[in-house]
Amino acid sequence: MDSVDLGAFKNTQFIACAEKELKLQDGTLNAEYNQLRKNLSPEQKEFLTRGQRAWLKFREDWCRFEESHPQAPGGMVNYSFCLLEVTDKQISLIKDLQF
Repeated sequence: MDSVDLGAFKNTQFIACAEKELKLQDGTLNAEYNQLRKNLSPEQKEFLTRGQRAWLKFREDWCRFEESHPQAPGGMVNYSFCLLEVTDKQISLIKDLQF
C-alpha cells in the first residue's frame, strides 16, 4: 500500500484496499503462527492457541471500538485500518517469538 496515492481515494476505495491487504496479512499471520507452533511443547501450543483466540476477540472488539470512534475518517475506514494495524503488530510479535 505504500505506493498508493491515498489522497485520491474515497472511503469505499480505502475499505476495498484494506480488505485486500488484510487477506494478505491474515495469510502471513497464519503462516507465522503455524511456524511457531512447530517448535513448541504440547503445553506451549495450548497456551499459544488460547492466546491467539483471545487476541482474535480483542482485535475484533478493539477495531469495532475504533469504528465507533468519531475520529476522521470514521466508520468502516477506521475499522478496516485498525484491523491492518493490529494484525501487523501480531505478526511482528509472533515472528519475534520464533527461535
